[in-house]
Amino acid sequence: MFKYLMTKPRKFWGVITLMVVDGLALTCWSFLYQLIVDTAMGKGNWQFGTLALFISGYIIVMDLIFVADMYLRKSLLFEAVANVRKQIVATTARLSPAEFGRVGVGGIIAKLTKQLDKVETEYFREWMMVISRAFTGTFALIGTLMLNPLVTLIALLLCIPTLVLPLVTKKAIGRASAAQVAQIERYTNRITDLLSGFTTLKYALMPGTLITQHAQANTALLQTQRKNEQINQIANGLSIFFNDIMTVMIWVVGAILVQKQMMGMGQLVAFANLTNFMTWPLTELTQSIPAIISGKKAGEIILEFIDSPRAEEGGVPAPAGPITFTTRDLGLTIDDHEILRDVNLELTQAKKYLLVGASGGGKSTLVRLLLGEMAPTTGTATLLDVPAADLARDAVYGRVGLLAQRGYVFAGTVRENMTLFADGYADGAITAAMARAGLTEWLAQHSLEIKISEAGGELSGGEKQRLALARLFLRGYDFYIFDELTTGLDPQIADQLLRDLGAMPQGFLMITHTYNHDAFLAADEILVVKDGQLATRGQLADPAVQQELHALAMI
Repeated sequence: MFKYLMTKPRKFWGVITLMVVDGLALTCWSFLYQLIVDTAMGKGNWQFGTLALFISGYIIVMDLIFVADMYLRKSLLFEAVANVRKQIVATTARLSPAEFGRVGVGGIIAKLTKQLDKVETEYFREWMMVISRAFTGTFALIGTLMLNPLVTLIALLLCIPTLVLPLVTKKAIGRASAAQVAQIERYTNRITDLLSGFTTLKYALMPGTLITQHAQANTALLQTQRKNEQINQIANGLSIFFNDIMTVMIWVVGAILVQKQMMGMGQLVAFANLTNFMTWPLTELTQSIPAIISGKKAGEIILEFIDSPRAEEGGVPAPAGPITFTTRDLGLTIDDHEILRDVNLELTQAKKYLLVGASGGGKSTLVRLLLGEMAPTTGTATLLDVPAADLARDAVYGRVGLLAQRGYVFAGTVRENMTLFADGYADGAITAAMARAGLTEWLAQHSLEIKISEAGGELSGGEKQRLALARLFLRGYDFYIFDELTTGLDPQIADQLLRDLGAMPQGFLMITHTYNHDAFLAADEILVVKDGQLATRGQLADPAVQQELHALAMI
């Protein structure tokens, strides 16, 4: 993840330079303290008025350097996080629908929020603090050596326990941090899942399920956080203990040297302050190391997501010609469970097909195989005479329009929903596509600039489906695939929508569980999937089709 801090090398090294200057200015305070004490004891040549003016100017310059350092440092962090966020979204955009389903909305949101926040605060920020403290500690060490090498050696010997402590506790801290990161992701996914099904729980009079399930996830997260914090604070407490002992010992040794007139009082004050600057980074290291380990674990999860090869990377360009889907002895087995077997069919661009079958019979899986979102374990599935799984996703989705049960309505204007926030579409083309989808009357009462959303009441259920259909028409696909397009719609609205689809010139494949006599009668072919096989295919009047539809209780 550190590479994201260096995407702008000039800014990165500029920040490092300011850290050096800031660290040097900070350690120089110790010598100012020495100057003040020596002046107070009559050992210096400075007048208090002149010294006060000098220190005031020094404070102004140092604070300006500090402010510039903090601003540029945080700016660098923000840019690094923005670059990671951009990579996460870019990777998400390359996911196939199947890959996106495996990661889940909750998983993506967790990476963009909780995990990335952890990377920012516990990895990027802590690393920058470690670098800054390292410069301060180095300058303080040089300063102590200039004042008294012997006491410096004693101080370094007393630092050994503080230096060893992070090495001893690293594994335990790493395990606890990794467990916390994993638990946070599990919590986020669980709550996202529960909230996505909120209305289901509410209508079933089971809102208590949300509370109890959340309580379980919340308790598990709390226990993991407590364990992680216990380990961190034990390490921190030991570090503070060792540091306190060292500080007292330095003052004791210094006092003895002052008493023996081997060190001045001003030097003692300066030395004690420099020792704090030298040991402070080591003490803070016991806090920084657990944070960096925890942030690194979160970063590894994000990098694994970003760097993993995706289905949409590469692929064969689509050849020209009419759309044809062909399967030969197609079969699919997952985890020793046979989902489809011996499926042979051919779909052509100009025909309209209905795909029916019992729930769980393999209809949706067959469609995913036809589109190349999955590869068969036996047989072949080709699109345009090319193995569908080998085709570039752009080649497939550029010619085949897909519409699921519910076309999503984004928060934005009607125009933005139609164009999916892209430029280059004329208003005439947008209104023509909407009219073709049966939204002429709605458009007569509303403009393209009206704000709509999934949760808003501007569109009825049927109008939302027609808007989603209009999106497809705007892009002008050669073939369409509809998945339960009319589920949940008013029967009259569903009938009209099916009639409109039947009248369009392009062919389509529609998965449906609902019998509509006119639609089934108009279909060029009805495909019946049963127990993972293509049981029969033909027109509504065919006896074999009639028998299978009766078996499915559709007629």
